[in-house]
Amino acid sequence: MAAFEFAKKISNKFVRGNYICGIVDPPDLKQCLLDHSIETCCSFSVRDSGSRSEETKVFYKIKGEEIDHGVPFVHGDFIRLDCRKGPLYYKLKSSTDEEVVRFRAQTTLKCDCPATILIHELKIFPQEKITEPMGVRRKKSARASSSAKIMASKNSDGSYNLPWESIFFVELPLHDAHENHSLSPDVAGFSQRVNYDVKMEFKEMEAMGVKDMDILRALIAKATKNICSKGVQPPPNSRAFDPPDKDIYNILQAAKKARESGNDEDKLTETLNTYCLRDPENKYIYRPANRATGVKFLFMSQEKWQKDLLEIYGDVILIDSTFNTTDKRNQYLFLVVVRTRLDYQVVAQFLVENQDSATISEALDILKTRNPFLRPKFVVAVYAEAIHNAAKECFDDPQILLTS
Repeated sequence: MAAFEFAKKISNKFVRGNYICGIVDPPDLKQCLLDHSIETCCSFSVRDSGSRSEETKVFYKIKGEEIDHGVPFVHGDFIRLDCRKGPLYYKLKSSTDEEVVRFRAQTTLKCDCPATILIHELKIFPQEKITEPMGVRRKKSARASSSAKIMASKNSDGSYNLPWESIFFVELPLHDAHENHSLSPDVAGFSQRVNYDVKMEFKEMEAMGVKDMDILRALIAKATKNICSKGVQPPPNSRAFDPPDKDIYNILQAAKKARESGNDEDKLTETLNTYCLRDPENKYIYRPANRATGVKFLFMSQEKWQKDLLEIYGDVILIDSTFNTTDKRNQYLFLVVVRTRLDYQVVAQFLVENQDSATISEALDILKTRNPFLRPKFVVAVYAEAIHNAAKECFDDPQILLTS
């Protein structure tokens, strides 16, 4: 037990069969599990979790051992992790003779290994510790009194009025707890997943534009020393801390894709700013919706050539609204069209959240502000009172013509 570095983070430790048990402070739990994974060359995945906060019993022992010699505690949350090569708890997909399936030499990584990690949260009450030496009956009576006091201080939300601290009781398997698979560093290292902290380091490097594989490996080797505890060194062929080039490439591509997708509103704003810098005479307006303040979504675009056509042929404009195309997103597209000598051309377009008169009128006001010369004599539109009212309100009482 003393040969393992992870065991040094466990207090009040004892051995039960092939497991090391004991108390780990919350700040040391993550590092303890990481060191255990590195030193035993095995990885685990969450199998079950839950809470025992509903229990109404106070304990003084766990697994037959006292916690800090007489400190009472109650159970909190717990989590159970199975060895990645543990029991097969899911059903394998069966194939028929008609299906064309790829040949798999090994259908699953599971090989029924019984090793598990158990983590119990214990809420201890140090002020209720029984320190005085006493006989069995007095001790039993003192514990009953202390237990009743603790349960009486429990609130409906599961908290306690008495001062308490949170610690973790862990059961960590040794090598002998594993069965049916090898734990040799030369073999087990290849089947491990890339460490989460290492993945985060790769993603940060991708964001900074680092792509050279040699530089990436040098930086990861330096970061590994900070991730692992002093005296804990991953094996040379550990996939968790020294992944192959293919894994690194996949991590970088996934990070790039996630970074480039991002928030749709932010990406749209960035794209429109790029367009405006490229050609300042093109006009774009984007206003995202804000439910808290009641601001509604609005998007409008008009390029320079559209503005020029509107200035020439703007005596008669057609306002057309698309139906049953963008309705599912609660956004409605309106097109402002003029008739040229050759055909009809769209000279402005706006996307709004509602089809009422106030919303359309607001968009037309913005269009009129961007085009001070716009004073149409005729407005052609479908039979929709919202469009008719908005046109009459924004322009100098134009004549409304209905389309068939």
